[in-house]
Amino acid sequence: MTATFLLSFVSAVAFSVSAVHDLGPVTVEVREPVMVFKSDAHRVWFPSVLQLDTKTLVANIGRAADEINPDAAESLRAISKDAGRTWTTPEPWTESGNSWARLKDGTCLWLSYLLTYRSETEAACRVGRSKNGLEYVWADATVDLAPLKFAKAEKGTASLVFHQSILEMDDGSLLATMYGHATGDTSYRSVLLKSTDGGRTWGLLSTIAYDPSIEGEGPCEPSLVRLANGDLFCMMRVSSSRPMCFTHSTDGGLTWAPLTRMPETHANLSVDPDLILLSEGVLACAAGRPDCWLMLSLDGQGREWTAPVKVYEGPTTAYSCIRETAPGELVYIHDVTPAGWEAPKAGVFHEIHCVPITITRH
Repeated sequence: MTATFLLSFVSAVAFSVSAVHDLGPVTVEVREPVMVFKSDAHRVWFPSVLQLDTKTLVANIGRAADEINPDAAESLRAISKDAGRTWTTPEPWTESGNSWARLKDGTCLWLSYLLTYRSETEAACRVGRSKNGLEYVWADATVDLAPLKFAKAEKGTASLVFHQSILEMDDGSLLATMYGHATGDTSYRSVLLKSTDGGRTWGLLSTIAYDPSIEGEGPCEPSLVRLANGDLFCMMRVSSSRPMCFTHSTDGGLTWAPLTRMPETHANLSVDPDLILLSEGVLACAAGRPDCWLMLSLDGQGREWTAPVKVYEGPTTAYSCIRETAPGELVYIHDVTPAGWEAPKAGVFHEIHCVPITITRH
């Protein structure tokens, strides 16, 4: 008898299976993708997703060039109310960033990617709040990096950015991940910020990882998750097409274990990891470059991972995200970029795909 703990994208709808992967304890079925959006008029890439409930997903789709420019933070918004099976036609959004969370009281919190430099230890960010996850009221917030120091970066921005993860802790405080270069750094540093006033002010809690001796760019693009036992687990990029690294904290993010490098067998999972702890206790991670991949930690601790499963092969930034839409149901959202980092031309489409995945434990 088998038990399915990750079901298909939408149980009532039949999706043809694109590939089946036998990983021993589990079988992974990657199904045919759903087209979220395509365009040859402008870029559509770097997707992120806010999950409002089991069926409602809000996709933020980047459309600006990949550059530091606070005046060109263009994005599109597409909504699915059936767990990713169908999507609305995207509408323009003026804000951008991939740090989103829905808090216990239902409030949706959105942090801007870029910060405005104010001083060596202080910067300003934008914080959006929404009751429905669709309309946001934006306000400035303060980020205090002391004892580290910000450098002044391009166009008045600060030298670190918010990236991806916001966690609400049991006491109501918020944790958020950032990365960049503090003054004097010779490689990327990933840090953890804490807010005790709902995101109005942020202060440095700890450095998650900084190690200039690691090859490549250094620990960056952190993804943070709280495990079932309360520990924090963080996966980070080190360099494109090189294995990622991870660490964990047993004291709420105050201190972190030494970095562990993923093996060479997982080198294709190299940029922008996205972690989620599934309802059955399995830890899932999406990442890629080249291509788009999925791996699972079946014990939910992140110390051991299954062999990588290829979700998409072809041109892509490999920036992707995964969401569980019900106990057992998983969607994987990624971009397709045949024009690479150039703007698409007529007949050369950038696309956003939503891929249903089934995983069955034997």
